[in-house]
Amino acid sequence: MDRAFAGTRCSKTKLLISKNLKVFKDIDANDKDNLFLVSEYVNDIYDYLYQLEEQQPIFKNHLSGQKEVSPKMRAVLIDWLNEVHLQFELIPETFQLAVAIIDRYLQVIKDTKRTHFQLLGITALFIATKYEVQLPSAIEDFVSITDKIYTARQICQMELQILKAIDYSLSRPLPIQFLRRYSKAAEAKDKHHSMAKYFIELAALDYDLCSYKPSEIAAASLFLSLNLLNGNYRNREGFKDHHWSDTLSFYSRYSAIHLRPISGKIAMLARDAPKAKLMAVFNKYKDNNFQKIALRPELRSHLMTL
Repeated sequence: MDRAFAGTRCSKTKLLISKNLKVFKDIDANDKDNLFLVSEYVNDIYDYLYQLEEQQPIFKNHLSGQKEVSPKMRAVLIDWLNEVHLQFELIPETFQLAVAIIDRYLQVIKDTKRTHFQLLGITALFIATKYEVQLPSAIEDFVSITDKIYTARQICQMELQILKAIDYSLSRPLPIQFLRRYSKAAEAKDKHHSMAKYFIELAALDYDLCSYKPSEIAAASLFLSLNLLNGNYRNREGFKDHHWSDTLSFYSRYSAIHLRPISGKIAMLARDAPKAKLMAVFNKYKDNNFQKIALRPELRSHLMTL
């Protein structure tokens, strides 16, 4: 279970009225005595996160212009990084930040060499651990995980190149940050939250989903999770909005209509995951430590193929 998510769950909420006269719940009403949840500032914080993701986009077809790096290579690299991330027992933020760093670098540096591509990936993860983890792994661990193909000096040199390319900014919001907020708004159970995290990690491999904002990926993942686990709510036009309440629309800033096509793309990834060539995320989430989410029967139902 995601500890940060568990710490935000509340049992009672206050009803408020939005400007468009829709009723939604004040999901922070009972958090005023918990200083760690900063209820007084939380909406301002998320306003800032929405601004940041607008300021630091991943553009559609951001690999265009690359001569030696392809979308397939990107997927292979990120799949491998997911395995490394699991081996190092890192938090979700590190993997998601590493993916963001890689994509932001690649859309700026158009002459990335195939021989340095794995170096880019492991260095991005190295940077992410230093940013997100209190006691990050030593650089020697990252050298070792590449079978010593690269040296510590090469990783340090690549670290400088990456930081210059992204203007030393590591503040791009991550899907997991939005997901925790949305899961709280949905009063989601652990299974909903865990399945949404599975969808987010599957989406990270897909080149066509790169240009969607982190908040969109998080919202679409939870939208799909709620629909699959709470009932049969899909027809030939896509997922219905039965489970996407006014409260969720208010806090996520997305309507069900906006999320349906994104959720449909993620559903295809989840449907094909058991037979995909890149299996790191599926293998991870079929384990007991991840509630065997990838093996849930809902992911094999007719809802995933309509």
